[in-house]
Amino acid sequence: NTIGSPDAAFVDAVGLFSNADHPLEDVVVYDNLIYAGRRAITTFYVKDNDYHGNTIHVTAQTVNNTWHGAIYLAGGVGEINIHSNQILEVGVNGTGYAGGILLNGSSDAVNVYNNYIAMNVPNQGESEANKVYGIVINFPNAGNPLNIVHNTIYLPETGLTGIHAGFGWERDSNEMTDAVHFVNNIVVNENDLDVAYGVEWPWNTGFGMSDFNNIYVPNGNFGFWNGAAAADLSAWQSAAELDANSVSAAVEFESNTDLTLVGTSIGDNRLAGTPLAMVTTDIFGTERSDEYPYMGAFEGDVPLDRDTSSDVDQPYAFSLDQNYPNPFNPATNIQFTLPETMEVRLDVYDVTGRHVMTLVNGQREAGVHTVVFDGARLASGVYVYRIIAGPHVETRKMTFIK
Repeated sequence: NTIGSPDAAFVDAVGLFSNADHPLEDVVVYDNLIYAGRRAITTFYVKDNDYHGNTIHVTAQTVNNTWHGAIYLAGGVGEINIHSNQILEVGVNGTGYAGGILLNGSSDAVNVYNNYIAMNVPNQGESEANKVYGIVINFPNAGNPLNIVHNTIYLPETGLTGIHAGFGWERDSNEMTDAVHFVNNIVVNENDLDVAYGVEWPWNTGFGMSDFNNIYVPNGNFGFWNGAAAADLSAWQSAAELDANSVSAAVEFESNTDLTLVGTSIGDNRLAGTPLAMVTTDIFGTERSDEYPYMGAFEGDVPLDRDTSSDVDQPYAFSLDQNYPNPFNPATNIQFTLPETMEVRLDVYDVTGRHVMTLVNGQREAGVHTVVFDGARLASGVYVYRIIAGPHVETRKMTFIK
């Protein structure tokens, strides 16, 4: 459908509203061209919904002192998927902020992937102090996973003076546990501001994982962590202990609204991400590499190879990361990091201690390793994975939901 027009936008173009007792279940909103004055898709208590393939303009013809957004998710339950959308503009009109995708205390799991989010921000109001976010959390998710992977987020110069961040947290309180998985994204923020960030996170908790991202902020700061700005990738890695395999590289897009990679970005090995079981195609349905997929929503047609020539100068620390996605169905990724070559055994058990599967049993080299666990033949429930790597032994839990 075409909903609204450039000159006559609906305040809220698609509204899905219910309550906790009767959530709107299994709704799919897809392949629409949407013009909205405030929000293109806005929800309250939805369950197991899917929003994909939409092309969205938020024109800000509607005066609103809080949140203008393309997709606003609130009060959800079950699993929500937001993918393969093209957000071309999100304007402001008032004193609040513009957000491409707004996540507000929602759902057992939210999967945000393969989206183009171009934060071109027409200002229809008088205030210039508005904030701008590509993806923003404005209410805790009660520890449920937020899988934000393979998105391309672009913030061109807006002329506004508030916080500008590719991904950020907007509220002044934090109840997040280690629920955010921010992986394989491209973030470019061209705003020349002291408060311009790739990732803006005022707390020292909330991330289960952030890695294999390309975050490029040439005139601002790489990130903001726990009350302080991190000027570059190195400072961010030191402060947040995240993004060990991320980079900060300029990229070429087709245009300010078409975030397809072009030019020297095609074949740029710095953009080599890590394979994810939950995302095997790109925004246009093209198969992704199962070895080195492109970061961002678009999969280039030139294969990539990760440059490991500098690994000797960047020793690794042992870690076993939380699996992602979690909960999962039917497959999930388990990532671990080794400081040196050693014998590794990685096993999965059910909650009674019964051995289910051995995923790794043998020598592995120093570096980051990702293993896919497929639970398709198992019953729903909580499982435990344990790694024994040299002197290191560590265990984590994961949840399989059919």
